[in-house]
Amino acid sequence: MFSPAATHRLKVQEQRPAPLVQAVAENFALPSALPHHESVLMGQFKADFQQLKHIKSRVRRNQEKQSLLGRYQGWLDSVLQEKTASLVGTQASVFVWLLVWHLDVGEWLRGFELARVALKQGLAAPTDFSRSLAETVCEELVTGILKAELAPNYRLLLIELNALLAGQDMADPVTAKLYKALGLAYQHSEPEVAKAYFVQALERDSEVGVKRYLSALNGQGARRTREPVRDYRQFTLSAHAAAKLAQMTTPRFLRHAKKYPDLLPRLEINLNRRKIYQFNPVHVRAYLQAHLITSSKDHDHVQS
Repeated sequence: MFSPAATHRLKVQEQRPAPLVQAVAENFALPSALPHHESVLMGQFKADFQQLKHIKSRVRRNQEKQSLLGRYQGWLDSVLQEKTASLVGTQASVFVWLLVWHLDVGEWLRGFELARVALKQGLAAPTDFSRSLAETVCEELVTGILKAELAPNYRLLLIELNALLAGQDMADPVTAKLYKALGLAYQHSEPEVAKAYFVQALERDSEVGVKRYLSALNGQGARRTREPVRDYRQFTLSAHAAAKLAQMTTPRFLRHAKKYPDLLPRLEINLNRRKIYQFNPVHVRAYLQAHLITSSKDHDHVQS
């Protein structure tokens, strides 16, 4: 099961196999400084890469990738174990292509292991890719997980992916897909967290497909408010305490609460002609966990 991005890339390769693949393959120069066994492996990859260009069928090509990946697992393990080693030149190119191959064939966990190293080292996507490596990794992983409807099963991976991609400049629709997947991962276990992620996804891309999930969650919230008995004892935090938990000033926190009343509901108490607000720590933590707010006290903005 492959993502639209992978399908498009392979379709392009099918239409222009010779110039695209040949140009990439010729870049795999084998430096004499490599150990003999590694030099042999790099040469093997060049041959495998050339072999794939002769396969017109996308399905067959990915079946072939699946069978070829086994011969590189030992080298990949050694790279993962050498945490301080930096990949450069041919090694970096082969490593990134093997990462992409893992994602192409649906080996998401192994692909993410490799992506963690590649992104931390600042490796680039292959030169013929239209998107950055961060966007490619995110698109391939998230689209595959969404299509397979396995977001809850891969929640920990999605959380770590979100943290790994923090600060990366990515197209909004790609980021929106990640937030959508995170929302689905939390939808049944922690609906407030899910709602926060869905709101973020909608802000990034109005066509990402989360409106129905938000409507369902808001409907659940409406039904809860119509219940005859509600335990207000859970609203234990004053506005000042809630702001401290969120690491912001009280006025700034209240602005967030007013902007997102569904995510940060409050209990209002009238006291001597003024209002006192109480908050539920569960709601505040859920809002924080969804990365909707920053800890800076100098800026009033929603984190991208």
